[in-house]
Amino acid sequence: EKAKTWPAGSVVVRMDQPYRTVAKSLLEIQKWPEGNEVNPYDATGWTLGLMLDVQTDEVGDAAVLEAAMEPLGDGPAFSGESVGASEAGYALARPQGTTTINAVIALLDAGAEVKAADAEFTVGEEKFPAGTLVLSGDKVAAVCDEHKLGVFLPEGDIELPELRAVKLPRIAMYHTWFNTQESGWTRYALEQDNVPYTLINKDHVRAGNLNDSYDVIILPHQGGWGTGARILRGVDDRHGPLAYTKTDEFKYHGYPDSTEDGTGGLGLEGALELEKFVKNGGTLITLGSGTNLVTDLGFLRGVYAQEQPRTVNCPGTILTATVRQPGNPIAYGYDEHPAVYRGRLPLLNASEEMHKYVVLQFGTKEPDGAGGGFGFYGMSGGGGEDAGPPEKRIPLLKSGLLRNGNIIDGAAAIIDAPLGEGRIVLFAFNPMYRWMNHANFSYVYNALLHWQAPAALREAPEKAEEEKSDTD
Repeated sequence: EKAKTWPAGSVVVRMDQPYRTVAKSLLEIQKWPEGNEVNPYDATGWTLGLMLDVQTDEVGDAAVLEAAMEPLGDGPAFSGESVGASEAGYALARPQGTTTINAVIALLDAGAEVKAADAEFTVGEEKFPAGTLVLSGDKVAAVCDEHKLGVFLPEGDIELPELRAVKLPRIAMYHTWFNTQESGWTRYALEQDNVPYTLINKDHVRAGNLNDSYDVIILPHQGGWGTGARILRGVDDRHGPLAYTKTDEFKYHGYPDSTEDGTGGLGLEGALELEKFVKNGGTLITLGSGTNLVTDLGFLRGVYAQEQPRTVNCPGTILTATVRQPGNPIAYGYDEHPAVYRGRLPLLNASEEMHKYVVLQFGTKEPDGAGGGFGFYGMSGGGGEDAGPPEKRIPLLKSGLLRNGNIIDGAAAIIDAPLGEGRIVLFAFNPMYRWMNHANFSYVYNALLHWQAPAALREAPEKAEEEKSDTD
């Protein structure tokens, strides 16, 4: 077996300790027993390395325990490293997951200038991917150090690709009165990463003129109850009015939002205001079952959803995905085949005309134009042909329970499509699941940071026609 080395500063979780079983259960791949027909209703895959996008290696050689190491104490003090000189007057920061948005918000608050490169480039022997940020200002070093953002400091003037300014949008998050848990987890994620937002409800949306106050509206996952009809209708109004307000008797009610009547839902008038918001230039981001509002009401022609067949079991599973638009800013910082956490949700379809707006898909199957596009095709499975020879195929399942996954393989996971002057970003999974799948958070954060990215970046390039053979 080829020897492997790990750099200084690597974290070692020893297995010669009383809590080894805790470490094993959190770090190892969850493998569901073959032939076991029990159908769990919730998470079956939670491998921390995959959920956090942290490389973890299981080492069977006890010799690793002889390496020089010391206890971490309160936790690993990971820091963003500054590399190079500072003669150019600016710093370069590659995409670094949730650390990026945290630092960018602090930089903008400190008056720094933040710009993004939408093409990869090199500085000497250093390669920088699309999505690299160019930072300038007298507080850049201090802010990046505080927020652990690793930066590269060029030695002198260098040739940079075309840059565009990064500006944080005015963000609203819509919540319903029938599901508070899931929107609460999304709120928690935004707040932990210092992302400013305004919480809005059905009354705010129905009032209209949304573009006057917001640039981006997030509609979070609504649990298993989040059908388009339920979002429209909300709590049965036969039980109303149901006030949620602060009173002398209930002084902690009415926070963080209040209403004189929580019954009813968005209504058709509210849905039309959301559609108007997008057509007038706004961005609507829908997570998990929140996407049902868009697909059930047909906001985007050529994009619809079908219930996952009962023969499929993907209760809460970590899957392989494929980035179909590496040039789309939503995918900045992600490898070609990232891990995504998916639960029981409808499967998105994208017509052949809408292929170019699919940013991410589940699995590795190539789209089948003849079959209608990315998505679910009857009971035989999604997508088209398997990508590559069998020995090079990447399994769909990474961790947890998955049965009849061929139906999921090839289905669209993220669609970023235009509507009027604005855009709708649809997620066929919940990228902010219970503050667990941090590796998926940045799809949302990228959509926020790059909400003003040019439309040309946000669709797959047309494939070149196949070259004619010599016999033609």
